Amino acid sequence: VTSSETWTWLHRPVFRATPLDMKTVADGYFLQGSNQLIGHGWPYTAEGVDYPGWRFYASAVFDEKNPWWIVMPDVAGYLQRTSHLLRQGTPANDVALYLANDDAWAQFTPGHVAMNAIVASDLGPEIVRGILDSGHNFDAFDDELLALRGKLDGGRLGFGDLRYRAVVLAGVERMPLATLRTLDAFARAGGILIATRRLPSVVPGYLATAAEQEELHAIVHRLFVAPDAPGLFLPDEEGFGEALNRRLPPDVAFAAAEPDVGVVHRHTADAEIYFLANTGGAAVHAEASFRVAGRQPEWWDLMNGEVEAAPVAGRTADATTVRVDLPAFGSRALVFTSRHLPAPAESTSTAAPPAPLDLSTGWTVAFGPGAQPVPLERLESWTAEAATRNFSGVATYRKSVTVPAALLRPGLRVALNFGEARPPEGAGAGRRGRRAGAAAADSEPAGPPAAGGGRGGRGGRGGRGGGAGGSVENYEAPVREAAVVYVNGVRAGSVWHPPYEIDVTSLLHAGPNDLRVDVANLALNEMAAHPPPDYTALT
Repeated sequence: VTSSETWTWLHRPVFRATPLDMKTVADGYFLQGSNQLIGHGWPYTAEGVDYPGWRFYASAVFDEKNPWWIVMPDVAGYLQRTSHLLRQGTPANDVALYLANDDAWAQFTPGHVAMNAIVASDLGPEIVRGILDSGHNFDAFDDELLALRGKLDGGRLGFGDLRYRAVVLAGVERMPLATLRTLDAFARAGGILIATRRLPSVVPGYLATAAEQEELHAIVHRLFVAPDAPGLFLPDEEGFGEALNRRLPPDVAFAAAEPDVGVVHRHTADAEIYFLANTGGAAVHAEASFRVAGRQPEWWDLMNGEVEAAPVAGRTADATTVRVDLPAFGSRALVFTSRHLPAPAESTSTAAPPAPLDLSTGWTVAFGPGAQPVPLERLESWTAEAATRNFSGVATYRKSVTVPAALLRPGLRVALNFGEARPPEGAGAGRRGRRAGAAAADSEPAGPPAAGGGRGGRGGRGGRGGGAGGSVENYEAPVREAAVVYVNGVRAGSVWHPPYEIDVTSLLHAGPNDLRVDVANLALNEMAAHPPPDYTALT
């Protein structure tokens, strides 16, 4: 279990962070190796304090004062499933990245002794990108870990039950002889050893002898310079990925580069688990080859726990190709197992799907509990009307929808579609409320764009991110910030992330159907009507 403090500085001012913000940052931490997220935070609020309550120095507040708290069970369910899945088995990474602690110590000066910052700076901006973009993933080690736990297993470097086929030295100058001797044996046994930018040239420490320096130079020459040198030296890291892949096939290879997609691979006795996260604001539709043979791929939905067989696009002796579809900021688990799930049912109907239903008119809305519903001629942003500009809470939209029997014929899927995200319409409050639609299709639902309600705050999303993960800055969602959908009194699900639609097939019947959408925004609208709090005493 690897835990991390999460979301501490997720946007200013406080109460600005959304459920989608939480997910994008959480996915960044999952991609970096965390599998237990410690949420920061939940400030105490005394009775009688004005809404939305007290807040602390950090920028993010995650408590029941947020109107969008109505979808927190769904957000938490996603985080729980993903955290649990990423604790199974062991990491399945090919590359071990060496951290040169001695180089960092040599750069210490008074007031500048942050080991992690210096090591990161020495690694530079390209080596991690090069490893990831080449279709591999990595763990890191240093001299002490190598001395305590390291062992050679043929042409692999082992730590406990983990085995690495490649070791990377990125711009290393100083290296203890014990470490270099181990890496020499690793390379001579068939391991892949790559050095970039410069070769190790110094045995660290004032006690290092001239004989030790000579031995280091001899080993480095044998490893990287001699005609039959087993190691590879790259004067820069521009072609690192291609050089690595010539020696080691990628674990995951997309047909075309997909730099926004991060992958974590874990191995268990009976499965190969791949967590895939799209950290970008555009959907990804691509084929990818996974270095797994002889097993069947399954898509595991981390939002609801559903599992279905993944169609195979191709196989080789060593790999399986699968089509990967990820919405903006979307994530899924691809799991290879030995079981054989039935393929998803395909419609045999040759008839065209019925026309979608336009749900853009005929709604009522009630702002807050106990409020009297009022009719809506068209859906629009709450901020467009003075009476609701500063409303923070849950607004309930209702509409009766007459569903024709043709929309419910076997083999069709019916989805309530809230529309697509889009770039912001300039600065300021923006616009909300498009047409709502329900559509049926044999595979992909079609229909007009949709929206279910209100603006979640002032301006576009910006501010400071959470330190990891994608950015939802300037991402204009059709629902701000979350909605819970009920069909005929039954909770169908929630909408707070792409794609903004819900499958309602099983809840509909021919004839009139009651549709209710509870839309929740941010606390910022209410806060904007009051002067900022006085923190003089706290400061």
